[in-house]
Amino acid sequence: MCSIGTDGCSVMTSEICGAVAEIIKSSPNARRCPCYNHSLNISISKSSKVQSIRNLVGIIKEVVRFFSVSAKRTVILKKYVGHQLTGLCETRWVERHDGVTRFLQDMPKIINTLTEITTWKDSQTSGKAKILVTTLCDSEFIIAFFSFAHLLNFTYCLSKIFQKKKFRFEYSSKYYKRYIKSSFQMS
Repeated sequence: MCSIGTDGCSVMTSEICGAVAEIIKSSPNARRCPCYNHSLNISISKSSKVQSIRNLVGIIKEVVRFFSVSAKRTVILKKYVGHQLTGLCETRWVERHDGVTRFLQDMPKIINTLTEITTWKDSQTSGKAKILVTTLCDSEFIIAFFSFAHLLNFTYCLSKIFQKKKFRFEYSSKYYKRYIKSSFQMS
């Protein structure tokens, strides 16, 4: 073993009882290096400091929560969308990318579902559905959503490369440049 890629949490890096220290006991030539994927995740998470992105993520979570807390709402969602909504993982951006992509693809059907719920007699549920429909149709939300989804399309590729068992930085750099070039040609 020549290197150990981890995040920076104390469970991993503690010199006294961390996992890295334990591995080094049996493989003294191994050296700790930061996990590139974890570094990428931290960089992307900084985008949550942008208010429109932070609001976007909060709204998506609220829509997912709105449906997940009620069996009746879940049934109507499945009628329109065909499946339950996927939450947004806090730490794994590949999963967050998948959640954002699916939500974006399903958004017209989600809006149709919420619109039907606005007609229900339960004023609390129908009122909340109306607020969510209005928010999902807001231009600032839509622009933030497409911008965030576009950003995640680029970082998704890198994240997948960084998760490979055999990772070579030179190869990933060339692959990523080709990916970027082809993405701009398609746009």
